[in-house]
Amino acid sequence: ITAAEGFLPNDREFRSTLVRIRDSNPDCIVLIAYYADAATIVRQIRTMALPQAIVAVSSVYSPKLIELGGEAVNGVHCSTTFFPGEQRTEVQRFVTAFKAKYNRDPDTFNATAYDTMVLVSTLVNRYGTTRPAIRQGIAEVRGVPSVIFGTIQFDPETRRVAGARYKRLVVRDGQFQLFEGGTPS
Repeated sequence: ITAAEGFLPNDREFRSTLVRIRDSNPDCIVLIAYYADAATIVRQIRTMALPQAIVAVSSVYSPKLIELGGEAVNGVHCSTTFFPGEQRTEVQRFVTAFKAKYNRDPDTFNATAYDTMVLVSTLVNRYGTTRPAIRQGIAEVRGVPSVIFGTIQFDPETRRVAGARYKRLVVRDGQFQLFEGGTPS
């Protein structure tokens, strides 16, 4: 880590921050932001011609990043738990139904909301509606269908879904694509 910089919610001008980052000579730029801020920051990175790879957190994974960032966001890398181009049957079934209803691809937030509702419905139906019942259900539930994870089972040690798989993505030609390479460049 050669530099760590932050910004305030209403900031829109990042060039002075980017000069400090440039002068620290990093190997890559790690961007922790939501897609709207990320699009603005990446546009300014590109106007400054910084050559480093840009690796962002999963909160940039939204069609809005591409809409707001345009050509500038080509080459931005991120990871996600959901990608509509994944060929698993449950993913494609969800994508088809979502597109039929909303006329667009679902994003991670849509898939997470869907999975959450399936999980909550399963917990309420199997274990009941009380707080202790839901807590017990989370500890015990197995095999709940999931668009993101295949099936849901919680790891009691980490309290997260066991076996979570992340997809590495890159924006290429104005769309998110699976990144099948080694180190982002």
